[in-house]
Amino acid sequence: MQKQVVVLASGAGSLFETLVNYSNSNQTNFKVTTLVTDQEQAPVIKKAEGLSIDVKVILPSDYSSMQDWSRALLAILKSLNPDYIFLLGFMKILNPEIVNEFKNKILNSHPSLLPKYPGAHAVKDALSAGENVTGFTIHFVDEGLDSGPIILQQEIQVLPGDSVERLHERIKATEREVICDVMDRLAANGFNLIDGKVVLS
Repeated sequence: MQKQVVVLASGAGSLFETLVNYSNSNQTNFKVTTLVTDQEQAPVIKKAEGLSIDVKVILPSDYSSMQDWSRALLAILKSLNPDYIFLLGFMKILNPEIVNEFKNKILNSHPSLLPKYPGAHAVKDALSAGENVTGFTIHFVDEGLDSGPIILQQEIQVLPGDSVERLHERIKATEREVICDVMDRLAANGFNLIDGKVVLS
């Protein structure tokens, strides 16, 4: 039986689109059921609609505080009852109540080799530091900032003259190749947690 996956995304949605297309075109162990976004005009919404994926928009501006917004988001996620939640370019930090409700069920793909360069400007930070190699990390979300147990890391070479945009696009190109396999393996066989690191079965 396919595991049900909810994606949280705020932006263009290229990783979301890749994950949905992979699920639709292969005999996979997971199915993306819903997109949840915090942006009313996010391009990912049109991609979801074109792929016949349900969309739920939850705007922080509709709530008196981020705490109220987080409670509403938690209620939505609980009503969807997903097996896994995948953050693919979601630009809000989930509060501890959400993380604890879905412990070891929330994945994030972050554009650096964690623990280096957590946060929203990881690609820029790697370039500014003069790194020759960066990459991305798929990890479970915990209560810290990009600090949860690591599932997989992939290195990407930093090329001479790279801009933030060019480097980020090369990172995303490799992410698109990897996130589907990770999600499929996790949905099929689960994982073991050994010394704080995830080992896929």
